[in-house]
Amino acid sequence: MRPFIENGLLVLKDKKGRTVAHYIRFPYVYYSEGLAMVQDADTLLFGFVNREGKLVIPCQYREVSDFWIDWAMVSDDSGKWGAIDADNNLVEPIEYDWEELRYKLYEVIFGTLNS
Repeated sequence: MRPFIENGLLVLKDKKGRTVAHYIRFPYVYYSEGLAMVQDADTLLFGFVNREGKLVIPCQYREVSDFWIDWAMVSDDSGKWGAIDADNNLVEPIEYDWEELRYKLYEVIFGTLNS
């Protein structure tokens, strides 16, 4: 699949030129840990594409943060937050308030960096 920009959307097309998926493209394309956040234009859910435009984490989250030191924070319809790694493995369950999870991750990350 190859990524294209059409009418302000990031569009993925197969080898025959058929549109496979389309995403809302943000005014900036910011890659963190090699992944960029995208939002499905139909469901409005978030996922991540790699630098080749391949969807590597499905658009299944209501809200997401950028990746930072291997993890991104994600939220579902419950309004609670959890954390995933770049393979979409849940490293913290989706059961925290935003601030609670953020502080927990800072403790884990900085504790790891300082040990």
